[in-house]
Amino acid sequence: METASEEIQIFSDGSALEGKVGAAAILTHKGRHMQTLHYHLGSNAEHTVHEAELVGLLLGIHMLNSSKYRKAAAMIGVDNQVAIKALTSDLRSPGHHLAWEALCIANTIDKTKNKSTVERY
Repeated sequence: METASEEIQIFSDGSALEGKVGAAAILTHKGRHMQTLHYHLGSNAEHTVHEAELVGLLLGIHMLNSSKYRKAAAMIGVDNQVAIKALTSDLRSPGHHLAWEALCIANTIDKTKNKSTVERY
């Protein structure tokens, strides 16, 4: 995204095609592609696109958590309203365990960033 100022940009997506459901995420650093992860969830009889969207978000957060860029300013682009709303829900609906996991990892990253900021002063 050209208007985003964050050094790290992550974009995630989930989709269904020809009866298969999958997710992917890419990480860029200063506009340069650094890493891609993708995951095949299974058939569309067993999985939904909404589930895949949350898995895509998890892939993106996983890259950020395991990256040497973990302490840099980052943004994550998600294009699914249901996935975004799941992050602010009470996390009690089916599939919301994925949103809960994403929030837990994001919280860990945030604590690491805050700890390193405090240690620098």
